[in-house]
Amino acid sequence: NSLPKKIPSMLSEFTDGFGSKIATFAETIANIGVVIVTTPFVLFFMLKDGHHFKEFSTNIMPPKFRKDFH
Repeated sequence: NSLPKKIPSMLSEFTDGFGSKIATFAETIANIGVVIVTTPFVLFFMLKDGHHFKEFSTNIMPPKFRKDFH
């Protein structure tokens, strides 16, 4: 008997946060997509040119910090 009276409030509670849940889901999917796409490129170039990484990263540092970086 009280179930028909509760249905509108139950539906309202369900749909109140539905838009934000969809936005959060889409954002999560986009973030996962970015990671899936960029990770192979980063790994490839790190494995290919890994021996140049220390030299490159040292050259990025300002000269006054380079002695601490080695």
